[in-house]
Amino acid sequence: MNKILMVSIITMLSLVSAQAALACTQEEATAKMGKIFQSPEYQALTGGIKTAEDAAKVTALNQKVNDAGKLLAEQKRDEACAKYDEVIKEIGIK
Repeated sequence: MNKILMVSIITMLSLVSAQAALACTQEEATAKMGKIFQSPEYQALTGGIKTAEDAAKVTALNQKVNDAGKLLAEQKRDEACAKYDEVIKEIGIK
């Protein structure tokens, strides 16, 4: 009986450890945000607004980044990182 309990506890701790290792940290989320704002792709988008459509695209993009920032402030780091990754992919940052 003790062996079964011990194996169960070890298995549970391993799963918790694995989840913690995969979680996005505050530093990673902040780095993703910085990557967006400092990227040439983002700079080109924000600096190249010529039409209402361009402005709407930049506004929508900035809203996504702001939403990710709110998630980060709420300590929802995994959700924030996912939102930042979505923006990074959307504008083609490498």
